[in-house]
Amino acid sequence: MHRPPGAPTVRAGKGRQPIHIHAGNRLETLAARLAQALSEAPSPPLAPERIVVPHPTLGRWLTLELAEHLGVAANLKVELPAQFAWSIMREAVPTLPAEQPFALKPLRWRIYEALADVGVGGQARLGPGADVLRHYLADGDPRKRFELAERLTGVYDRCLLYRPDWIRAWEDGAAPHWQARLWQRLAAGETAPRHWVAAIDAFAAVVDAGAPVGWPRRVSFFGIAALSPSYLAMLRHAAQHMEIHLFLLSPCREYWADIAPRRTQRRHAAPPEEAPQHRDEGNELLAAWGKLARHTQSLLAEQELALGGPEEVYDEPPATTALARVQRDVLDLVLAAEAGTADTAPDSSIQIHVCHSPAREAEALHDRLLALFDEHPDLEPADVLVLTPHIDDYAPAIESVFAAEGVIPVNVARPRAAATRAVQAFLALLALPGSRYGAEAVLAPLESAAVQARLGIDAARLGDIRDWVRNAGTRWGVDAAHRRDEGLPATHTHTWRFGLRRLLLGYAMTGEDVLFDDITPCAIGYAGGVGSAEDYETLGRFVRYCEAAFQLRGWLDTALSAGEWVRKLREEAVAPFFADPDGAATEAARETASVERLIDELAAEWALAMPPGRASEQPDMPNSFASQQG
Repeated sequence: MHRPPGAPTVRAGKGRQPIHIHAGNRLETLAARLAQALSEAPSPPLAPERIVVPHPTLGRWLTLELAEHLGVAANLKVELPAQFAWSIMREAVPTLPAEQPFALKPLRWRIYEALADVGVGGQARLGPGADVLRHYLADGDPRKRFELAERLTGVYDRCLLYRPDWIRAWEDGAAPHWQARLWQRLAAGETAPRHWVAAIDAFAAVVDAGAPVGWPRRVSFFGIAALSPSYLAMLRHAAQHMEIHLFLLSPCREYWADIAPRRTQRRHAAPPEEAPQHRDEGNELLAAWGKLARHTQSLLAEQELALGGPEEVYDEPPATTALARVQRDVLDLVLAAEAGTADTAPDSSIQIHVCHSPAREAEALHDRLLALFDEHPDLEPADVLVLTPHIDDYAPAIESVFAAEGVIPVNVARPRAAATRAVQAFLALLALPGSRYGAEAVLAPLESAAVQARLGIDAARLGDIRDWVRNAGTRWGVDAAHRRDEGLPATHTHTWRFGLRRLLLGYAMTGEDVLFDDITPCAIGYAGGVGSAEDYETLGRFVRYCEAAFQLRGWLDTALSAGEWVRKLREEAVAPFFADPDGAATEAARETASVERLIDELAAEWALAMPPGRASEQPDMPNSFASQQG
């Protein structure tokens, strides 16, 4: 992490203390350094030790590591970066709201409302370049407006974090383009600081004047890979009155902020000039995958937040395996061509498995972990962390494979909104309007214990229900009219209602060689025999579920206020499908409670999105919001 010669510096201002940086290439070593710092200068017994981590999973791991080193880990307040920043600023500026009104989710609804008057015929005047917006929103489709609002939310959020000077200029009226005009509409009427940039400005004014009462003595950032310029600015102001320690995972001990992939260098090639004093080509893995960390390292070097330089603790990997050699090349910023060929036998420390499906990947992972546990008796399941993109796509396969074997305990860290099967079932139901009502899409919510309890369907009968649907030839479409609405021939064969009629006739009539109203019965009994009374009850409950799911089609063209949507969700999407959350403390009741909490969060999000003085107003929301909440 050495700063390159000639790099600009911005030293801490008068009265400001340096931010202490501890860099290392192993999380275990950084955790030991944090434990040492806590033991050498412990906080007062009743004062919580504040630690900021990028993800709750890392927070739990760090808590266990600190307990291992210190004997006990108590009174730790582990927070995420945004939570810490907003809470610490609220302690200095009490006028800040408890929640951020300009956070991603509330902001998209503000933008959605602001765009309502931008289409053709609208009264909004957003200045040069707004014609493209009016053209896109000309048909008045609220779903297009919602998708555009989500895209713009990401743009404005990055501006708040990385271009605070733009935000200040826009609010001062210095920019005439439509992006600035739209932001002015969003921030109109804000008398108190309510977004990130305004909060930092108010925070800086307060802490520069004196120390806020009750501030923590120390805060430690552990494993944070990326810090925006505005966040670092906030930390520089806070460092006047508290110790701030950054424990940064840095895989390379050299300065590597200026390296880039070769394709990027070729794309930005310029006429030859005097060679710079620092290299711009380094290890290929760092150049390809370390963009965020490179940006943070560059910011730290430019602002020189640690006036004495970072405290670096790097562990030398023994070059005995392929993985260790790759780690050493990264540590020393060595190109693969420079590293040469090591004179060692091939090993299994790096493996590539080509699998045909997520389930097969999970099986291969399970087999490899069993082999590792056999080879290394001291290895525990708690020592293993498996990383994968799109965890929601892999979670069902991982859970089913590991649960079937029952040997290796596993915990899948999913996003909170998809934490229970009931929430997944709820989102699946809300995705049905506007869909083709495919067989699997309609059957998926039945996997939830809360749905099974509400309908009175035993989980053991789900396999029978799937067999019935398959044998009845049900593929997609509610009925012939639904297929016509999809722009296809209005045929009733292979639709849901046609298949359900076949199943009901299959119970009512004996034999499948008799036509009734041009419909061939489909037997529901075992091996095509006569169904039992239990079969009939299960089939009747399944038919009632399907009819309730078909009723959701009417939501497609529905536009209601936020409060009306909350009521409609509870009455028409929760009550008919999910068990009573106020019942006994069963798994079904707990799952339904998670759906209720999701709706409560959605209602709070809408309320937070409204500007001050307009909280009672609730703009009409399109049906498409529902499937977006997951």
